[in-house]
Amino acid sequence: LNEPVDYENYYDEISQHYDLMVPQNEEIGKILLFSFKKYNISQKTICLEIGAGTGIVSEILANSGYKHLILLDISKKCLSLAKKRESLKNCTFLPVNILEYSYKKKYSLIFSAMALDYFTSDQRKKIALFIQNHLKTGGYFFYVDRHIYSEFTAHLQIVEQKSFDLQTKDGIFTYFIYIGKKC
Repeated sequence: LNEPVDYENYYDEISQHYDLMVPQNEEIGKILLFSFKKYNISQKTICLEIGAGTGIVSEILANSGYKHLILLDISKKCLSLAKKRESLKNCTFLPVNILEYSYKKKYSLIFSAMALDYFTSDQRKKIALFIQNHLKTGGYFFYVDRHIYSEFTAHLQIVEQKSFDLQTKDGIFTYFIYIGKKC
């Protein structure tokens, strides 16, 4: 049987070891930072990160001048570790399941690093609609993950999508960056 995984408890349980489990997130953060600069994303932009974990990626952005970061994650324990990062002390932390997000705010930038693989196609469709509804016109959605998902490419104008190889603790794997824009 394929029983649903309780990701909230899973990530709460591994939170103390999370950073060691995903050292590639530092490189992914640098790739996102490069892409933000490439597309002239202002450091004053309010940015929502979906699946922020312990804040590895947001910390790289904050250390490069992006200070208006909102970190959303299902794990309260991961976010509590993110809050301890000095560079993230002025950020907003939302301990919420993205599938249950009910705020009405619109963003100029939403991004995600390695958080979308956990969702089913139907859940990704719901997240894609969330992004569509919460992006301002002209706003961007950036994500880095192991796949390109048609659920997202169907809702936004594709600005860029490409693959790259990345060394992880388990070997070299192909990752993708997708950048979409709401027109």
